[in-house]
Amino acid sequence: MVLVYLKKLVGYIIIGVAIIVVAVPEGLPLAVMISLAYSIERMLRDANDVKRLASCEIMGGANNICSDKTGTLTLNMMKVTNVWAGKDITIPQNMDKATGEMTKLRWSDFFRSESHSDNIGQGIACNTADKTGATDRAMVELVQRMGVDIGEMRAKYLPGENKIRFPFSSKRKRMSTVLENVPGCAYKRIHIKGASEIVKACCSHYLNADGSVVEITDEITSHLDNVIETYAKQALRTIALGYKDIQPNENGARHDEPEHDDIKDIEKSGFTLVCILGIMDIVRPEVPDAVIQVQKAGVTVRMVTGDNIVTAMAIAHQCHIIAKEEIGDQRACMEGPVFYNLIGGLLCRTCNKKVPLDCKCEPEERVEEVFDNKTFRELQPRLKVLARSRPEDKYLLVTGLRQNGDVVAVTGDGTNDAPALKKADVGFAMGKTGTDVCKEAADILIQDDSFTSIVKAAMWGRNVYDNIQRFLQFQLTVNVVALITTFIGSCITKETPLKPIQLLWVNLIMDSLAALALATELPKPSLLDRMPQNRDDYIVARKMIKHILGMAIY
Repeated sequence: MVLVYLKKLVGYIIIGVAIIVVAVPEGLPLAVMISLAYSIERMLRDANDVKRLASCEIMGGANNICSDKTGTLTLNMMKVTNVWAGKDITIPQNMDKATGEMTKLRWSDFFRSESHSDNIGQGIACNTADKTGATDRAMVELVQRMGVDIGEMRAKYLPGENKIRFPFSSKRKRMSTVLENVPGCAYKRIHIKGASEIVKACCSHYLNADGSVVEITDEITSHLDNVIETYAKQALRTIALGYKDIQPNENGARHDEPEHDDIKDIEKSGFTLVCILGIMDIVRPEVPDAVIQVQKAGVTVRMVTGDNIVTAMAIAHQCHIIAKEEIGDQRACMEGPVFYNLIGGLLCRTCNKKVPLDCKCEPEERVEEVFDNKTFRELQPRLKVLARSRPEDKYLLVTGLRQNGDVVAVTGDGTNDAPALKKADVGFAMGKTGTDVCKEAADILIQDDSFTSIVKAAMWGRNVYDNIQRFLQFQLTVNVVALITTFIGSCITKETPLKPIQLLWVNLIMDSLAALALATELPKPSLLDRMPQNRDDYIVARKMIKHILGMAIY
């Protein structure tokens, strides 16, 4: 008699264990891993090299993309199309059919004086870093088309190894180099090259069309501003060149200290403006449609660039980031330093002090937030363009968006972009033009540097989320049916209709085959026809619960 009761007890325990095994969806981790692994392999074909597994799924919930301009929205194939050197000059963009290269040009066809040609040649050939970006390459190509031998000119004016050079940075927005042995110069000459409004502010004179040096008056300043604005409205990046003859006591600054007081004093004033270059970077043909597509999907695209605000607005309008009526809107388009000052920078909640000046906490101890979140929330809905942006401006924007519950994706290609890429929910680095530091900080590498690849990443992210929901819906439906059948059958017939071994077989098939079938479905364009899932949404939604119960009852 005891053995009979013991046998029944063991049977009940086995059934209970089987029910628990069936009830727990232990196939979910398998489905998630299969879906992510499969998506990563397929995303590589779409030029997305995923470094961090979770970023693939997180991208499905992204509702903000903070994108660079150069190379991401544009082709990063810059050409100098206009030069103002006392007068406006259009540079022809003719291609030599025989060689496939741009046709050669002659200085005399454009500049009346040798003073212009000499100083433009010196200012570009000698005041350019060895590793050049797209903007520098465009200027170098211009002087090479005009017959300048870069190596010969550097050897002539930069003798020896101890070059005095103050490199370009996103903070300085300019670069300076000291030249020796310059004809007509008593000692040495410093050439400056950089953002047009910054270099213009350093200049007290300019080279007129005939080569004469003329003092810059208020009228000339107004004319130069009009030139810069005209170029910018044509979506041209404006770069200015200038020079200044320095005395023996003015070159004491070291080349590795661009913030040294000596160079600050030298660069402050007294330069002669040589020319203003208008450099065109064509918008990628696929970008405008891609931006419209993600905007329909509930994703806000914001452009963060180092260009001046007029150029930035022109490019943003071409890309459909801003509408025509938003051009000139100071709430929609803002300069980085202005934005930073309005928000008041970053605050460390750990010590309640400003970051980084007053906060002495270790980086891993900091809990950062924007200083004036009320102002940030007022700006957030309309702000689409951040021009003349510095690394700290971009970092502040990303911090504020995340603080207010947004899921943020950020693109970058420079070393200075690394903090913002790390701060973002998903960081995209440019695979072609990105620096090693930038790639190390990113979650996904865009191998073709195109904005459309980010759109594809968002589609894959939503697909991963949907695949996991499909698997859960299927498994929970079968679980509910199996458990209810087993429970009711056991209560009525005092014997389970599904034996433990049958329950375990059903569970095994559900976990493995269903995971393979449902977690590997390909994305459809219709995924971008809906809003992104919220950060706080439950993965088992109310609609899923209705379907699970309805199908289980059926």
